[in-house]
Amino acid sequence: MAEPNAPNDWGCASPWRACARAFPARARGRAFPAVLLVLVAACASHGSAAGAGSTGTTSGTGAGSGGTSGTASGSTAGTRDAAGASAGTSTGSGSGNASGGGIGASAGSTSGTNGSTGASGGGGADGGLAGEADGAAPTRTAVCGTSMLAGPTSPPAGAVTVAPGPSTIQDAIAAHPAGGATYYLTAGTYSISSSINPNNNDTFIGAPGAIIDGASTQPVAFGLNDHAAGVTIKYLTIQHFVGPQNNGIVNQGQGAGWTLQYTTIQSNPDTNGGANGVMLGDDNVVSYNCFTGNGQTGISADGNTGFVVDHNEVSLNADGYEAAHPCGCSGGMKFFTSTKAIVTNNWIHDNGSVGLWVDTNNSFFLIQDNVIEKNLDEGIMYEISYNAVIDRNIIQSNGIGGNAQASDFPEPAIYISESGGYDAGAAVMLSGVDVNGALLIAGNTFYDNADGVVLYQNADRCCGTQDGCSATCDTLPLYSEVDAHGNKRWNTQNVTVSNNGFTYDTDAGCTTQASQHNYCAVTGLFSTAMTIDQALAFGQNNLFENNVYSGPWQFLSPDQGSTLLTPTAWQAAPFNQDRGSVFH
Repeated sequence: MAEPNAPNDWGCASPWRACARAFPARARGRAFPAVLLVLVAACASHGSAAGAGSTGTTSGTGAGSGGTSGTASGSTAGTRDAAGASAGTSTGSGSGNASGGGIGASAGSTSGTNGSTGASGGGGADGGLAGEADGAAPTRTAVCGTSMLAGPTSPPAGAVTVAPGPSTIQDAIAAHPAGGATYYLTAGTYSISSSINPNNNDTFIGAPGAIIDGASTQPVAFGLNDHAAGVTIKYLTIQHFVGPQNNGIVNQGQGAGWTLQYTTIQSNPDTNGGANGVMLGDDNVVSYNCFTGNGQTGISADGNTGFVVDHNEVSLNADGYEAAHPCGCSGGMKFFTSTKAIVTNNWIHDNGSVGLWVDTNNSFFLIQDNVIEKNLDEGIMYEISYNAVIDRNIIQSNGIGGNAQASDFPEPAIYISESGGYDAGAAVMLSGVDVNGALLIAGNTFYDNADGVVLYQNADRCCGTQDGCSATCDTLPLYSEVDAHGNKRWNTQNVTVSNNGFTYDTDAGCTTQASQHNYCAVTGLFSTAMTIDQALAFGQNNLFENNVYSGPWQFLSPDQGSTLLTPTAWQAAPFNQDRGSVFH
């Protein structure tokens, strides 16, 4: 969702924390990712260098402008936007001007329209995702409708076998009050009459065809006001639950140490305010699941730490939700006030809001190796939060629909709002990456999004009695950042945007309307008041460098109403941004 035109956006229909945006970072020494080496070589030779494609599943073919082409073969015919429904392995290769191999794509549950292509040279009308020469590009993790979701056909040793019925699961749990039991749910539909409330360390395993159904009347499937820990759920389909808003269909009680795997949470619509597919608790692991068609979000957290969200497919959630409930609380994933989170290898696509939204006093996030594409609004939004590393993601075709509704503001692929790096002391290591003190956006591939990366700070988004700040704030900044007038602020500071590849084709689908003053192919570093403008652009250690741009890119700085800058002006004084970057 684009930042409101008015500089003060406190007046929201829900708690104001859901109406913010943020992002932080500090520069870190990183080697150029292979995709950028391919891009730089291609640009330097005006498209004469050829790059080898990475290996993956199901790619297509397509010829782009300037002779760009890419070909791929595999056991399943694929497309730019998604691969075929079954898995197949392919290797991309390229020929012609500015050619490069297409990235490998895992099998997909939805189909697209265009083939893969080299990243340099702008791609062309049939262009697709950029390829990494070393084969390390992220791939789409297709989960929905695949065979990996089929459970065992016989119960595990020692399991309690349960047959379908409105209360058979809870009756079995009641018969084993000590917890730690394994329940094998046989095939069929369990139209439950109330929430399933596990004991500590219970495990639920579904046979092929085991479905937990809320019959469009029940609010929660597992864990309504239940704080059981160590629960495991595998191989189930969970559907037709109705909310209300901010509820979790699974783990509403946010129990710690839950594991959710190989499960489909689907078709839980906005009947009673919508709901989230799963609410995370501390140290939860959510992997290889399908979250699709949920009213509010697929995955959410509020005040949790140490969770891992890995290899999930998250699609078609929050369709029309913000229009019905303008809360700023929906998306593919939405995380509040959480820390030490790992979000990796997910395929986040076709959601009706932001793809991945991190909002309000979050800190220490690793967002890595995801494919985030075709979401209505921003691909990633990091809002009034701190300390993240966002790298090696493929971010494609986001914000096209949202940009058509935007006014006086870009619709960026990554939106950092009132967020930044803040050194909290000792290193914080997540999967071998130190995420303390940094808001680093590096090594990502951006393709045909409405706009690029925007670093923004709303001058009025602060707590205090001066400069238009709010004198009464229910939520204060996580870390103490006080300006010269005694206001407490979330600052967009210490953000580094480096070693990324940005490609925008004129046929990407983004359109502008003079009456709305919206944008296409714009990256920005700006605010809404002169003092904040100057600090943000020149004094808060925000840096773009060593990126590769292909297409008609322009830049917005230092004010929201400034005239757009050419690449030459952006690189020159007083901005001095994108040192070492290449424009093609």
